[in-house]
Amino acid sequence: EKEICLQDIADVSYIPLETTDEMLFEGNLIELSENGIVVINKMNNRLLLFYPDGKARYLLSRKGEGPQEYIHLEDVVVDWKRKEIFVSHKGGERIQVYTLDGSFKRTLKVNESLRQNDMYHFDDEHLLAFKDKMIKGGYNRLVEPYQPMVLISKEDGHVDSLSYTKDYIASLVISNLSAQAYISSPAYVMSGNLLFMSDMGADTIYTIHKDATLSPYMTRVPSVVSDTEGDYFLYLNGVSDNLDFITRQSKQLELGSDFVARDEKTHDLMRDKISGEIFRSKFKNLDCPTLDVDLRFVAGYDNCAHYPLEAFGLIEALEAGELSGELKTIAEGLKEDDNPVLMVVKFKE
Repeated sequence: EKEICLQDIADVSYIPLETTDEMLFEGNLIELSENGIVVINKMNNRLLLFYPDGKARYLLSRKGEGPQEYIHLEDVVVDWKRKEIFVSHKGGERIQVYTLDGSFKRTLKVNESLRQNDMYHFDDEHLLAFKDKMIKGGYNRLVEPYQPMVLISKEDGHVDSLSYTKDYIASLVISNLSAQAYISSPAYVMSGNLLFMSDMGADTIYTIHKDATLSPYMTRVPSVVSDTEGDYFLYLNGVSDNLDFITRQSKQLELGSDFVARDEKTHDLMRDKISGEIFRSKFKNLDCPTLDVDLRFVAGYDNCAHYPLEAFGLIEALEAGELSGELKTIAEGLKEDDNPVLMVVKFKE
């Protein structure tokens, strides 16, 4: 384990997200780029678009069961060039397309079971998605090979399978004394403009290139199916020029009496590409040393990570005299129910 001062490895800046009655951050950031900031609010199935400086821009709120609506905001892709928003609907059976201001444009009839959290912008004409396959019997059951990587036409929803063949299905087991549940994690990882396949049922993490080919980025030894050290999955969270961020995930979690999964074995790792060192990292921000930091990676800026700092936490730290610099100045103008302040971490080359 190693404590890392963020200012030693990166330039740290802050973007306060504007708060309005409708634009309330209650979910996950999915893009941070020169085009804008995109947030999925899964609590109320709304999509929030902010300008790059954090000013409120547009709100997409079309929840419903009508032909121009979506039931849940599962997967969302914003194509700034086409000025379109793509929303996976009904488990991938179709994709609803809207303008940037929320007006309905068309429906793409896909008729495939697409895995949640695995739809991304691929190029001007296509989305990249991961076709799911329902299994029984747990993560270690062999199945007939299938080709889960697909390109979907942004114009008409036509699906083309890519050549990658998958023959090992993995899922995370959550169990108690009377029952077990199986869940899967996302197979794709977007880090800036780089796209990876990091399926936890595969030994190799692949870079996905713009010509739809794959090249090995990192391979685990021993195999995920090995009896030796085979109790963990390994998947990528994000990359910078000099660092890899990886999670070592225990394959099985115990479900407590309060129905919360307990897991003391899973932890995040950081790999220094230059020295080859791998360690558990604990990040510290000099502008607020008492706040925990968990770096996150999304589409947008290369060599960059972020973390949302909640307004109420910043106000408490301000009152305790724990803030400094730009962050202190921003916190002095916050109210407790304001949207978070995005901490932007731009890694040094």
